[in-house]
Amino acid sequence: MGTPDALYAAIDSNADLFNVDPASEPIGFHLWKTRDGEDWQPVTSDSFGQRAALDLQILQPTPLGLVAAGNWNLALDSAAQPGFWLEERTC
Repeated sequence: MGTPDALYAAIDSNADLFNVDPASEPIGFHLWKTRDGEDWQPVTSDSFGQRAALDLQILQPTPLGLVAAGNWNLALDSAAQPGFWLEERTC
């Protein structure tokens, strides 16, 4: 997925979601970006700190930046606050 100023790549952990120990480390996704196609920078390596966020389903560029949203499993974290993230566009 790309925006006018960056290219993004999302990587899921591919964990066994049926045998997850809720006390274990986060199992979600990683999101990376590059401005030149060679130098990749991590946006998040822990699902934005949300253990219940399992994977990304939507990456949508907007005039304000990149919107990311995904699947949530509230059994992993009952206090999770499902939502979406906006990485603000930098000029």
